[in-house]
Amino acid sequence: MKKLQKGYSLAELMIVIAILGIFLSFAIATFMNAEVDCNDPTVRPGIFARVYESAARTKLMKIDIKIKTFSLNHSRYPDTIDELVGHGGLGITADDLIVDGQKMIFTPVNTTNMGKVRKYKDIHPVNLNYDLYTLGRDGKTATPFTSQPGCDDIVVANDGKYIGYAYRFYAHVSGKQ
Repeated sequence: MKKLQKGYSLAELMIVIAILGIFLSFAIATFMNAEVDCNDPTVRPGIFARVYESAARTKLMKIDIKIKTFSLNHSRYPDTIDELVGHGGLGITADDLIVDGQKMIFTPVNTTNMGKVRKYKDIHPVNLNYDLYTLGRDGKTATPFTSQPGCDDIVVANDGKYIGYAYRFYAHVSGKQ
């Protein structure tokens, strides 16, 4: 008389675990590593890109407020972002200006440097007094929001009313958020 087998053999369990591992590796790779798609703002970036955006937005908001405080106290905007560091009462350190190992970029908007300030299509400049942004994950930038090197930058635009990826600025100005 043959004894009935209850349960699964080790080989069967190993095969199931291997198949699940393959499916899981594809899912994690898709979910975690998806970068921003500058050509399609409706595609949601992966978790790492969203965490980077969140950290950059937080720091940019803080520095934007400090720049405006500096302006109120001195009746002018700073000439460089380094002018804020160690300035009495602002409480900014050099580390506050670093996002993902890269220093924030600050450009005063004036008639002598209009070619260096950020722009979006026919909106030039996108801010009235200064540009403040971080380089995207690729470490490259260009002044137009619509350019490939500049689209993944985290920017302060519309005088602080928009802080986020440059390629999503269209949704802000068009009201299609």
